[in-house]
Amino acid sequence: MKKNILAHRMSWILTYGEVPDGMKVLHKCDNTKCVNPEHLWLGTQKDNIQDMINKKRGLVGEKNGSSKLSDKETEEIKIKYKAGTKAKILAGEYGVCRQNIERIGKF
Repeated sequence: MKKNILAHRMSWILTYGEVPDGMKVLHKCDNTKCVNPEHLWLGTQKDNIQDMINKKRGLVGEKNGSSKLSDKETEEIKIKYKAGTKAKILAGEYGVCRQNIERIGKF
């Protein structure tokens, strides 16, 4: 039975060899059509998600349609939280749960 292999994955295999189990072939250049082996790297799905977050790609912040806070509000929360305002107070002020305030405050 033949298995379809994505072009960038085949590029990796032809250049560097087999992809270890549990690993994915990821793009440094963020161009999913790219097959340049110099633009590829191995990582897990978690690595891929973290790369997306680090590069501010995807539906994060205001880009996410279900986001309750604007980017401006998120920055305000970070400042107030780091200045010592309790998460419970901020949660009431911004209409989100305390856990969300604590997550925002960690960044």
